[in-house]
Amino acid sequence: MPNSPDENWTDWISALIKNLPPESPEQVEDSSPVGQAKKLLAAIDQGGIPTDPIRINNIGRALGLDVLLSASMVDTIERIRAEVNRP
Repeated sequence: MPNSPDENWTDWISALIKNLPPESPEQVEDSSPVGQAKKLLAAIDQGGIPTDPIRINNIGRALGLDVLLSASMVDTIERIRAEVNRP
């Protein structure tokens, strides 16, 4: 919590609403294709079920994969996983 009126209350309140401490590294969202892919894979690994095949295809394409409209979502996710885990 800011101690004086000069401190930035907006950042503190935003962090409080997000339930994160101010200036937490978790507040910085990685919007790069690799960051989005890692976030997607982490959600799937935690038991999430992807429901938006367009988003999955867009992430794959952003990673440079050739994703056909007829490709199954499971295959695309596995290709994304292989691309992210590539050395």
